[in-house]
Amino acid sequence: MGNRVPIPNGYQLPSYGKGYIHEFPSLVYDPGKAKELLVDAGYKGEQITYRLLNNYYPNQVSGAQTMIEMWRAVGLNVKIQMMENFAQVQRQPVRAIFDTSNTALFLDHLGHPWREFGPSGTLPRSIEVWRNEEYFALGAKLLDTVQSEQRRPIIRRMLEIINEVVPPCVILHVSGQFYGKRRDVPWLPGLTLDLNFGPFNRALIRT
Repeated sequence: MGNRVPIPNGYQLPSYGKGYIHEFPSLVYDPGKAKELLVDAGYKGEQITYRLLNNYYPNQVSGAQTMIEMWRAVGLNVKIQMMENFAQVQRQPVRAIFDTSNTALFLDHLGHPWREFGPSGTLPRSIEVWRNEEYFALGAKLLDTVQSEQRRPIIRRMLEIINEVVPPCVILHVSGQFYGKRRDVPWLPGLTLDLNFGPFNRALIRT
């Protein structure tokens, strides 16, 4: 994306404001550690299915092919299975790797990963492939917590759970949203996907 999007450090975005944990670590490229984890897990080379759509997302297939080779280099035996739609991808039982995305409807942990991994989210409820009771309890507490200094340790622990303890996913990248307009149009895009053309989003730029 030409350095136009942030490199994710956990399931969060810098636009979260006071709810963003700046010092939370990013994923690292460590093939040696990956091999150690596979040994610890008792993995014996069993084939892992990767259910894949044909470029529903930009560069989806080429990205998957690249990851296949990276996984093979550390000892994972992953095979792509092309699917036609998300119903096929999420057909139960879902014993496979698959791609998904999660839009931040509002800029907070509750408006982003919680919608996906909370008890009513896609993974725990719709396709029943992940759940963590500590994460659920922390999210319920976060719903009732307003002060940022009280929310931050809750968010940090929730990030630790889905990043290190019981990861429901691996974050591949942040999606970039790019807009074009005439120079004399006094409008700026917001930080979420809604297009605000209302009276409060005018005269924000100088031509």
